[in-house]
Amino acid sequence: MNIKACHSVLILFFLFLGSCPLIGQEATFIPNNGQWEGDFEYKTNLSSGAAFFDKNGFYTLLIPGEGHHHHSHEGSGKPVTEKQQAVNIRMNWVNGQAEKLIPTKSTNYYRNYILGKKPSRWKTKVSVFEELIYQNIYPGVDVKYYSTEGLFKYDLYLASGVPASTIKMKYSGIKSIEVKRNRLNIITELGNIEEWIPEAYQEIGDQKKKVNCYYIVEGNTVSFKLGKHDTNYPVVIDPILVFSSFSGSIANNFGFTATYDNHGNFYGGGAALNVGFQGTPGVVQIPFGGGPMDVTINKFSSDGTSLLYATHLGGGRSDAPHSLNITPQNELLILGNTDSDNFPTTTGAFQTNFVQGPNFSNSATFPYYNKGSNIFVAKLSSDGTNLISSSLLGDSGGDGINMKIYRNYGDRFRGDILALSNGNIAFTSSSLSKNLPLINNGINTTGSDQNAIVVVMNSSLSQIVWGSYFGGDVHESGYSVKSDGTYLYVAGATNSASIPASTGGLNSSNIGKLDGYIAKFQISNGALIQSTYLGGAEDDQAFFLDIDKDNNIYIHGQTESTIPVSSNTYGTSGAQQFIQKLNNNLTTLQWSTNVGTGTKSDWVPTAFMVDRCYNIYMSGWNGGSNTSVATGGFSSNNTNGLPTSPDAFQNTTDGSDFYFMILTKDAQSFLFGSYFGGTSEEHVDGGTSRFSPDGVIYQAVCAGCFGGTFPTTPNSYSPTKPNNDCNLGAIKIDFQQTVRANATIDPVMGIDTICDTLFVNFSNTSIHANKFHWDFGNGQTSNLYQPSVKYTAFGSYTITLVAEDTVCDLSDTSSIVINHQQGATVIADFEASYAGCNNNYEANFKNYSSNTDTYEWDFGDGSTSNLQEPTHSFPDTGTYKVQLISISSDCNRRDTLTKIVTFSDTVITPNVFTSYPDCSDGKIEVTIENNRKRYNYRWIYNGKGFSGAHPEIRFQQRGLHKVMLTIEDTLCNATHDFAFDLNVQTINKSTFIPNSFTPDGDGINDQFEIFGENCKDSDYMRIYNRWGQLIFQTNSPFDTYWDGTYKGKPVPQGVYTFSLKTGEDVTKNTVLLIR
Repeated sequence: MNIKACHSVLILFFLFLGSCPLIGQEATFIPNNGQWEGDFEYKTNLSSGAAFFDKNGFYTLLIPGEGHHHHSHEGSGKPVTEKQQAVNIRMNWVNGQAEKLIPTKSTNYYRNYILGKKPSRWKTKVSVFEELIYQNIYPGVDVKYYSTEGLFKYDLYLASGVPASTIKMKYSGIKSIEVKRNRLNIITELGNIEEWIPEAYQEIGDQKKKVNCYYIVEGNTVSFKLGKHDTNYPVVIDPILVFSSFSGSIANNFGFTATYDNHGNFYGGGAALNVGFQGTPGVVQIPFGGGPMDVTINKFSSDGTSLLYATHLGGGRSDAPHSLNITPQNELLILGNTDSDNFPTTTGAFQTNFVQGPNFSNSATFPYYNKGSNIFVAKLSSDGTNLISSSLLGDSGGDGINMKIYRNYGDRFRGDILALSNGNIAFTSSSLSKNLPLINNGINTTGSDQNAIVVVMNSSLSQIVWGSYFGGDVHESGYSVKSDGTYLYVAGATNSASIPASTGGLNSSNIGKLDGYIAKFQISNGALIQSTYLGGAEDDQAFFLDIDKDNNIYIHGQTESTIPVSSNTYGTSGAQQFIQKLNNNLTTLQWSTNVGTGTKSDWVPTAFMVDRCYNIYMSGWNGGSNTSVATGGFSSNNTNGLPTSPDAFQNTTDGSDFYFMILTKDAQSFLFGSYFGGTSEEHVDGGTSRFSPDGVIYQAVCAGCFGGTFPTTPNSYSPTKPNNDCNLGAIKIDFQQTVRANATIDPVMGIDTICDTLFVNFSNTSIHANKFHWDFGNGQTSNLYQPSVKYTAFGSYTITLVAEDTVCDLSDTSSIVINHQQGATVIADFEASYAGCNNNYEANFKNYSSNTDTYEWDFGDGSTSNLQEPTHSFPDTGTYKVQLISISSDCNRRDTLTKIVTFSDTVITPNVFTSYPDCSDGKIEVTIENNRKRYNYRWIYNGKGFSGAHPEIRFQQRGLHKVMLTIEDTLCNATHDFAFDLNVQTINKSTFIPNSFTPDGDGINDQFEIFGENCKDSDYMRIYNRWGQLIFQTNSPFDTYWDGTYKGKPVPQGVYTFSLKTGEDVTKNTVLLIR
């Protein structure tokens, strides 16, 4: 049994970029069949270099690429660029080495390499693989390298009982390693490489048990530590940060709202404050509309690597998005407000003309909207090229802007939009107008300055199906809208003493200074069924509501009141974020809790969701952007001190970050908590973001303001921003708290083919599932966790796995396709290793046949063999046809291959000549013709052996001497013998050289006299002074001597250098001249 110990996402960050793509697309592993130099076995290309894999680890060669409003939306700057160099990083397994590297998941294509001028490096039909398995790095430890959605990953598998500390990875070519925020930071000369540790847990029965996983760093060596766990069960690792990206706008681009479609694509709604947000070709509105700001929409692919489209939407003045949502046809719904009298509307829309109203430009939020404000509702096609419908809704009082109730920065720009199952569109917002043309409105608005409104329009936005004000005698705001199919629920805030239809509700009268509320409407005609106040004695706002699968109502908001924490719930007394669960009739409170630090306002809610397993998800922000100047209410709050879980993306905060929290069913326990942010004051400028039902957050952020940092993923569309101002930041995180089906082929056992039958072993890495059903596409099924199957007929098979969570009544489906088009192919293949000049005529045969077990060799000389890899000696020179028949006895198949082996007498005989020079001191001279590096020389003289082409043989006596030589040709397996008779007449005597002389004219030692014999005309004596000047020379050194003069004049006393040549010897030394 294997334990999946640690599953890490490798993210690269470079010094000036902040981050850059690692692979940009799915990684592939290519074997090194000799097309590349180097001793690595596999290579994968990175977008900024390459990674090379051998049994001891891997190394990477990284070559980096080239390189507002009043509180945090001001300032400007230019991108910083600097010259960059490559970096080479090596990772070795300490005291470990893979037994072998196994590539898996072969692609349906291959590659050809015609590299350089050496045909030996030309390799064709080189297979390409999607995964690479390191087998038995340590006993019981495997690792798998692969990628998914542009992220480079590795999984470590530990057999039962193997401690995680066994694994040790040592890095070289780096500066240092440290652990920050549960991430491994590898510091290089260019910047950081980060590896993220996600959540680890075990699925035991129908329970999910977490396992903590930590990095342990000692110097440049990294190991792992697992928390307490049952080693008899696998450990699953998650969640995954899918992507985080900037919009890439050059202009200030504030972040407001986000949603998702049926394919997991990300929609981000923001506002651009000038020219510089670039629309993509063919969209509804490419250029900036003018005025202070336009709505911007970015649609990113599900993995965040691609921008699918970008468009403006706006007129000549200010336009802002409040809420995004999607229709079943993946059309984008946009709710917002505008004071542009030329805001784009469609023909036949309910209201096409802008109605001017009060000047709102003195608001504390934006110095815009000096012509009033109208609500706009728009629908875009899925590709952004068609404005399907667009309508205004407004009157002279001002609509779509919350001027009366705000306690946080961004509260002015709240509202919510929803696609109903019958194609109609519902939304809620705030209105200062008294006479909006709302159908079936039965609520008197004369006593209130600001009301919430709830409206249902038809699909084409040409009619209001019904609409209603909601309010009492003072002020109301509309923040959130949901539907259970029969009723429509709206939530917001009120400071009225009486709101309609509250009688019989949970709280029929107001409780504090500012209360939250929920109102229930008949979805077909807008009849108000029930409402209730929410909160305590102080200020409370209900920002988000959701409905579980049992039609219970959940509410999430902020409070300054003392709201009791129900028993058996996770919570903090006095915390200023509340969650409550009510029945569908809004008459009964099932439980209530407060979450946070208990000392301050911790986050401004931006998204809320209850999944089908009743887990509760929250998202929010706080910090420097949420000051009293901007809000008129809560002031100087921060995100400090919030709880984080061991699997958090970020455990620390600068006080101005985003925060994510997940609670279990009925808020019984804390499941997940994490910060997310950089050095800028992350926030939103209003609007809603969303969790998908499967536990994925799609969060819009106003990010990177004032040149601050914001964490992005390297594979994202825009990991850096091209300005020093704000950009819409897009965060997508899969918290993986609901069932996920994942069927794969077992990475170790894999696929095997015997004859025409294909055997497949499946691997099941599904999570949060307790029931499985496999359909193998051949009429066979299985309910096993990890089954095996065999395919006896050729064809293409779709394998489907349905994983079920019977507790939460959820299921998910995964499928893979196997193409079984041919059986085990018998291939005969061999190579002959021999030298054509070999006098033994011997050849070694290497067998590379595939899917065979029996062999028949015919060597073409009448000899045969049944060995797998024989060695054969041929009878003589000549050309032989060698035939191999490779046989699969199980499948009764065979293949034949014939190759030519040629032996020829092409040996060149070396010629060796010896001589004894007249002036020799006893050493012989050797001359060789046809010398080869492969020759070995063995000399014998006087019973002693000598080696080398020029041996150190020296005669000591005159007379006749015999020398024997054998030359061995190691390639051709031949020998050449020689005998030499040398008659030595003379042996040159030793030369005597004095070390000093005294040229004083006394007749004793007056000259530098050399004693010896002249042997050759080439003998000489040369003498130099201390500066290297030649002052004496002679070609008769034993007859003509130096007298200590130069040009007839005595030289001074001192040391002089001489060079003496006698025969073949040259002696260099010094002589002392004494006067």
